Amino acid sequence: MKQFTLFSLLILGSALNSFAANYYFSASTGDDSRSPLQARNAQTPWKTITKLNSFFTQLQPGDSVLFKRGEVFSGGIQIVKSGAASLPIVIAAYGKGALPVISGFSNISTWTALGGGIYESPVINTPGKVNMVAINNTSYAMGRYPNADATNKGFLTFEGHGSLYLTDNQLPESPTWNNAELVVRTSRWTIERVPITTTSKARINYSKATDYNLEDGYGYFIQNHIKTLDQFGEWYYNPTTKKLNVFFGAKSPAAYVVQIATTNTLIESKANDIVIANLSIQGANQYGVYSNTANLKNLKIKNSQILFSGIDAIRIYNCANFTLENSEIINSNSIAVNLKYNATDAVLTKNKIRNSGIFPGMITENQAYGIISYTKGFKAEYNQIIKTGYVGIRFAGDNNIIKNNYIDTFCLVIDDGSGIYTWTGKANTTFLNRSVVGNIVLNGLGAPEGTNRTDYAAAEGIYLDDNATNVDVIGNTVANCVNNGIYVHNARNIKVQNNTLFNNKVQIKTVHDDLGNPITNAVFTSNVFFSKMTDQYTFYFKSKANDFAAMGSFSGNYYARPFDENLSIMADYNQSGVGNVQKMYDTRSPLLPYGKNLDNGGGSMRFRPYNLVSVDDSRNKYGIPGFENSNSGLSCWSPKGDCATAWSTTSVLDKRAVKISGKSLGVVALNCGAIDRSKQYILRFSAVAERETQIEVFLRHSTSPWSPLSTSKKIYINPNRTEYEVLFSFPTSVSAAHLIFQAFNENFSYWLDNVGLYEASAIKMKEDEIIRFEYNPTSSDKTILLATSYVDVKNTTYTDKVVLKPYTSIVLMKKTGNLPNSSGSIEGFNSHIDECRVLLNWTWTLNGSFDHFELEESSDGITFASIAKINGNGKTGLQSFQFLDAEIGNVNYYRLKYVYKDGKSSYSEILEEKTNCDASDWQIYPNPLNGGNAELTIKLFTRQPSVIFTIIDQFGRKIKTFQAETISGWNTIRWNLPDLYAGMYYLHHSGSLLSKALPFVVSKS
Repeated sequence: MKQFTLFSLLILGSALNSFAANYYFSASTGDDSRSPLQARNAQTPWKTITKLNSFFTQLQPGDSVLFKRGEVFSGGIQIVKSGAASLPIVIAAYGKGALPVISGFSNISTWTALGGGIYESPVINTPGKVNMVAINNTSYAMGRYPNADATNKGFLTFEGHGSLYLTDNQLPESPTWNNAELVVRTSRWTIERVPITTTSKARINYSKATDYNLEDGYGYFIQNHIKTLDQFGEWYYNPTTKKLNVFFGAKSPAAYVVQIATTNTLIESKANDIVIANLSIQGANQYGVYSNTANLKNLKIKNSQILFSGIDAIRIYNCANFTLENSEIINSNSIAVNLKYNATDAVLTKNKIRNSGIFPGMITENQAYGIISYTKGFKAEYNQIIKTGYVGIRFAGDNNIIKNNYIDTFCLVIDDGSGIYTWTGKANTTFLNRSVVGNIVLNGLGAPEGTNRTDYAAAEGIYLDDNATNVDVIGNTVANCVNNGIYVHNARNIKVQNNTLFNNKVQIKTVHDDLGNPITNAVFTSNVFFSKMTDQYTFYFKSKANDFAAMGSFSGNYYARPFDENLSIMADYNQSGVGNVQKMYDTRSPLLPYGKNLDNGGGSMRFRPYNLVSVDDSRNKYGIPGFENSNSGLSCWSPKGDCATAWSTTSVLDKRAVKISGKSLGVVALNCGAIDRSKQYILRFSAVAERETQIEVFLRHSTSPWSPLSTSKKIYINPNRTEYEVLFSFPTSVSAAHLIFQAFNENFSYWLDNVGLYEASAIKMKEDEIIRFEYNPTSSDKTILLATSYVDVKNTTYTDKVVLKPYTSIVLMKKTGNLPNSSGSIEGFNSHIDECRVLLNWTWTLNGSFDHFELEESSDGITFASIAKINGNGKTGLQSFQFLDAEIGNVNYYRLKYVYKDGKSSYSEILEEKTNCDASDWQIYPNPLNGGNAELTIKLFTRQPSVIFTIIDQFGRKIKTFQAETISGWNTIRWNLPDLYAGMYYLHHSGSLLSKALPFVVSKS
C-alpha cells in the first residue's frame, strides 16, 4: 500500500485547490462576450445570469461564482453541476457594499390613467399568474372586495353551498364578478382560492372543487378583478392584456417605484454540494430558492436575504443535509422555508423570518408557515420567526430538535394552529426522539373572522396534536396566546417540564377526543402555570372518557392566579350514566379528579383585584340579608325541577339561614331592586357547603330576557364557613334586578346567609403594575433593573435586578408592602411576628366623623373576615393602636376598615405575614419507631381545644385512636403505642388546619 506523509497530503490538497476558479459578474462593467479566462479576473467580469446559466455545466468542484456587491442581476440561476463534499461550488459576492441582488422584479415607470384613481401599465411579459407586486419596497396584496379593513376583516358570509357554488343572500347583484377569484375559508386552518366562472344575485359559481368541504356560515371575499381596486396599492394583473392595474387614488404613480415579479424561480438547484452565500434574492414570482430533484444532498444557504417571494422563499424537497444559516427571509406570501417532503437532516440556525403568509388572498396551497418540515433529523435553533399567517414552526419526523427559537405573533390569517406545532393524525406513526426546548413563543392572536365562530379564536403556543408521540417540551416560555399556552391533544409519551406559561387564556390544556388515542405516559413537572387575569385557567383537563388517572404524573408545578386563585383548574369529562361533567378546582387544592396529585411546587403571592375606597353598608339592596324571618324574596329554579330551598333557625351559619340543594343546575334568584350602570356594588355573603359546591354569582334581569347585567364570578364553597366578597362594576341599568347564585355542578348543597349588596367605590388593581413578565430571546445574559422588590412564584425575592440566562423568562410580583395605598387615609400600618402571633400597630389622625376600626384577616389576601372591632377613646388628633393576633396560620393578610359615623367606610393597604405556624408543618418522631412499648412524639399547631389522632395501616384499616387536650398554638404531645406490628402506618388528626397524613414505620423490636 502506498504511504503518504502529512506534508505530501497538504501539497496534494493545495494542488487540487489550485484548480478551483473564481468567475466574476458585474452588471455595470461586465461583458458576456469575454472568455472564461477573462471572467476569472474581477476587472474583466461577465455581465448576466443568462451567461452564467450557459456556462454552469463547465464549472468544477471548488469553483466560485461571485456577483459584485451593490448591483442588481435579473433572472433565475439554474444550478446544474455538482461540487464535491469537500469542494462545493459556491455562489457568493465580491467587492464592498450591499449584498448583490438576484432579482425577479421588473420595474414599471410608464402609466396610463384609466380614471377613478386606477392606472394601467404597458404590456408586461410574465410567466403566468402574478403573485408579487411591491411599491416602494413594500409588498401589497391584489385588490379585494370587501376590503380587509371592512367589518369582519372583509369576509362576507355564505348561507348555503352546493357542487361548485355557494350562496350569499346579502351579495349585491351588481357588479358581477365573472372570471374573478373566490377566496374562501374552508376550515379554521385552511383558506382556498378557486376561479369564479359567473355570479348572479346571491350565487357565486366556480370551476374548481375546493380541497376541503365548505361549511355554511363561513366567510369569503372576491379578488383578481379590476372592480376591486379602491385602496392605495391594490392591484390586478389582466392575463388577457398582460397589463398591471394599480390604484393610486389622487396620488401620482410617478412618485413611486413599482415592481412586478416576472421570474418564477430565482435559484433552482439540480446538483449536489452547493453553497449560496451573501446574496439578496428578491422578487421571485414563486420561489426564491427551489430544489426538487431526487437524491440530492448538501445545499447550504448562509448570510443571505430572500425577500418578496410570491409563494415560498425556500422550497426544498428530496434533498438531504440542507442548511440555512444566519439569513433573513421577509415577505413570503405562503411559506418562508418549506421542507415538507424528504428533506432529511436539515439544519436551520440563526435566521430571521418575518411576514410569512400575512395576506389571506395571496396564500397558495391553503396554509402559511414560517418553517415546515415533515422529515427526520430536522433541527431548528436560534431562529426568529415574527408575524406568521398560520404556524411558526411545524415539524414531523424522528430526531427533530426545535431549540432556542423566538416566535412572535402568529395565527394572523387562519388559526387552530400555534407557534410550534406537530401532528401525526390517523396514520398514528410512532415518531421517536423529538424535543422542543428553550423556545420563547409569544402572541398567538387567532383569526376567527371568516369562520362560523367569530367569538372564538384558536391560537396555541405549543401544540402537540392528534397522536403526536415522544416529544419533550422542556424549558420553553409561552405567553399572551388567545387560547392555550401548551395544548396536548391526544398525544402520548410526552414530557412537559420546566416551562413558564404566562397570560394565556388557558396555561395548559389536555384533550382526549375521537380524533386520536388517549393521553398516556405524560409527565408534567416543575412548570409555572401563571394566569395573569382572573378569567384564565391554569390547567384545563378535558376527555371523552373517565381516564384522567391514566394520563401520567404531576409534580412540583406552580399553579398561580394571584388575583383570584379560586377555581382556576377545570376538569371536563363524560361520565357513564351521567353525561358531561364539569368540575373546577382551587389552585390550593391538593387533588385533581380521581386522586391525581397536583403537588403544587409552592404558593405565590395573592392580591385583591380591587381596593375598596368606601362602602355604603347602611343600605342593603337585598332586604332580608340574614333570612331572619324566612327565605322570602328568594326562589330557586332548575331545568329538572329538583332545586330545593329550606329555611332554618338552627343552621351551621348564624342560626337563621337558607339551605339550597339539588342534583342538577340550580339558579337561586334574590330580588335586589334597581341597578345603576354608573355605580359599583359589593356583594357580601356567608356560605358553607354540606357537599362541596361550585357556584357562579352575577346580576341578571328579573324578567325576560333574563340576561346577565354584570360580569360573573365563580366561587368554590367548601365545608368550612367562609365570608365571600364580589365586586360588580358598572352593570347594565335596570329598574328591577335579581342577584343570582347559580350552582353548576351536580349534587350541590350549601347554606347561604348574611347576603348584602351595597353601593361602593372601588379602584381596580392594574395587573401590569403588580405583575412583571420578562424574557430574554438572545444568546447572552440579560439584566433587568428593578425599582422595587419583587418575588417569583417560588417566593424568591429580587430587589435591585434580575439576570436572565439566554432563552429564559421570569414572572415577578411586586411585594405587597411596596404596593401603593390606593385607599389612602391610614398612616403607619405595620406588623411583625411575635412567636406564633402577629402584632399589628397603626396610627390615625381622628376627627369627628370617626366611629370605629374593624381589623380584618384573610388567608389568601382576597376573602377577608372581621376579627376585631376597635373603638377610639373619644378624642381627636393623632392616636396609636395595637392588636395581637394569636389565631394565625402559615400565611396571613390583614387590612383595616375605617368606619364613619354615617356607616360608610374605607380601607387600608393589605399587609402580609408568613409563619411556620400551620398544620402543614406538623411533625412526628422518631421515625422509624421501634416496636414494643414505644412512644411517638407529635408536634403540631392548632386552634382547637382538643385533637383526635388516628392511626391507619397500609390497608386502610383504623388501628388506634387517641384524643389529646390542646392549647391554641404549638403543642407537643406524646403517645405510647404498644403492640404495633412492624410495617407502614399513617397518622391522621382532626385539626381544622389538617393538610395531609404523615407516614411512619414501625420496625421490629
